[in-house]
Amino acid sequence: MYCNNCGNEITEGNSICYNCGEQVWDIPVISSDSNRYDIFSDGITSEELGLFVGNKRYKYCNEKWSKFRKPGNSSSIGWNWSALFCATLWLMYRKMYLYGIGIWILLGVIIQLLPDQYTLPLNIAVSLLLALFSDKLYYEHSKRKIIAIKNNSKYSNKQQVISKKGGTSLGVLIICIIIYLGSISAIVIAAFSNQAYLNKYGSNMFFKASSSETDIKSTSDKFLTAFLGNDFKGTMEYSFLENSDEQKNKEYFDSLSRTIAAATNLDQQSNGQAYNLYYKVENIQIIDKEKAMVKYSLRSDVQKEARMYNMDLVKKDGVWKVNFLTFGTSFMGIS
Repeated sequence: MYCNNCGNEITEGNSICYNCGEQVWDIPVISSDSNRYDIFSDGITSEELGLFVGNKRYKYCNEKWSKFRKPGNSSSIGWNWSALFCATLWLMYRKMYLYGIGIWILLGVIIQLLPDQYTLPLNIAVSLLLALFSDKLYYEHSKRKIIAIKNNSKYSNKQQVISKKGGTSLGVLIICIIIYLGSISAIVIAAFSNQAYLNKYGSNMFFKASSSETDIKSTSDKFLTAFLGNDFKGTMEYSFLENSDEQKNKEYFDSLSRTIAAATNLDQQSNGQAYNLYYKVENIQIIDKEKAMVKYSLRSDVQKEARMYNMDLVKKDGVWKVNFLTFGTSFMGIS
């Protein structure tokens, strides 16, 4: 018999491990004749599994995993409340570092690519998936680790190594919680700072436009005029963007010209003055004191046909630039 805390061999009849002082609990290994599910088909015993999982959690895990060990069972579905509420933190706590870090990175990348409104549903979906499949995941993880240790000839006391490699890691859990709380705190502080700045200036926000500061008192044409100049309305001249990828710009304006020409029956050479542009500011988002981004919609009326564009104004390198978001492509140009 071995200590389930440190893996040290215990003489028969002792209830305390002389090596670590832990109270010994016995995992009965039942012969395959009486209950063939207590010994894995790959040679992992209940005692080894108990060493890996840990003293206090073996009974719980053994009950959860019993269905996975039955011949003919192909189901991977279970239910784990800890994984539901703690998600990747539970994986890190159970020393499944590769899974935890991998999901964390993947989530971060996906969240950056998706609109904000999908962040919460995505996190809920991940938590539900972990709750459903974490028991099977931990079961397979435990088996792989135990088999690897048993097959490694350099380990003289395999039971002790199994006990050390398994169990939980409170230190890693604390570090992950600190990182998580730090990230949340940074987001909250940034949100309060931006809101305080917005409250301070309100409708009298000022931005640097054409080397002069202009008060913007309402979300009207004056707002865009302050950025784009007085002569932008009714002309396409402001739309000729500066972009390192000239081919993309050309494709964009060729497509726009063809649409205008089709609607007006004018040739593409004369369509620049053939229609008016009307603008409406939808919302203002202050990113910080040094950099601002304004989101607005552009409505282009071409005779009886109207087209809508989502556009941004972004301050970059001290210059206000127009970001056109249309045809599924983003183009940045100097206003």
